[in-house]
Amino acid sequence: MEKINYKDYNLVSLGESSSIPIILKELNLSEHRYPFDWTTHIDELNNTNIYTNYYVLKELFSYNNIDENILDYVVNYYIGDALMDSKKVNEMNNIFFGHEKWYKEKDNYMENTFIKYKIQFLNLYNNIKEKKTIFFIVTRTNYIEKEDFIEINNLIKNINIENKIIFISGIDHIYFEDYNENNNNFIFKHIEYDITKYPDYDYTNFNKEIKNFLINLFNN
Repeated sequence: MEKINYKDYNLVSLGESSSIPIILKELNLSEHRYPFDWTTHIDELNNTNIYTNYYVLKELFSYNNIDENILDYVVNYYIGDALMDSKKVNEMNNIFFGHEKWYKEKDNYMENTFIKYKIQFLNLYNNIKEKKTIFFIVTRTNYIEKEDFIEINNLIKNINIENKIIFISGIDHIYFEDYNENNNNFIFKHIEYDITKYPDYDYTNFNKEIKNFLINLFNN
């Protein structure tokens, strides 16, 4: 497999968990904090946040430029009512903000969190527009249908034809056997996930294997 010079790219996680941000930080490759880094679907073993994250990315890049109104819409859609109570779940799209601390009575907490995500979405938009990007998709046992992956990939290429996707999954996606890896802008890697050992398996095995894969993939 051809090596990738990661220094030429933004590195952006599209979900479905915090595996990629954790690994990039361990490898000293984490330059920015983006809004999808630390969110999951509330039922993460049976559902994924990738489709919601894809929708938000598509919405952002339906505009040549974004303003306060667009950012307000995107952040309100993504966070919704998640910070209204300690469950930290947006009841509309089931995005779980597990890494956000919840303060019932802290002054301006919700307002400041919304501002934080507005800044992250703005940085995401600007950085992707200014530089080609590697988008990471990681799933444990959630299967991404071929038609859905093609739709995601088309968006990524429409933003910048030089963008890439690195898709790592604990479940095999055999439709990638139809592709010649040297002629596409994406890489698929199957790393087996033992669901019976969730969630510890993330840290004892899965993330370690992802990390080793990326070390071998990226040029130093």
